[in-house]
Amino acid sequence: MWSDFYNNEFIIFYVLKDEQKPKFGISAPKKLGNAVLRNKCKRRLRMIIRNNNFLFKNYRNYIIIIKKGFLCLTYKDNVESLKKLIGGLNEK
Repeated sequence: MWSDFYNNEFIIFYVLKDEQKPKFGISAPKKLGNAVLRNKCKRRLRMIIRNNNFLFKNYRNYIIIIKKGFLCLTYKDNVESLKKLIGGLNEK
């Protein structure tokens, strides 16, 4: 069963699984902008995940959808936003 959390920058769905290492799926909808902008956002999000991998619990699959609010914030603010969201998700 999928569970979800969201804020102005991200929507995160997760499900429990058997494998230990967490896996990620990243989506940037067409509403976000053209292909170049969507790919840039996905690259940034992958870098945020790579640098903060310790925040994500094992035995979970994550799907992260980028929202328009992601474009309005700096890289540092996006990192803080994701940390807050994952912190709330890990309390569950």
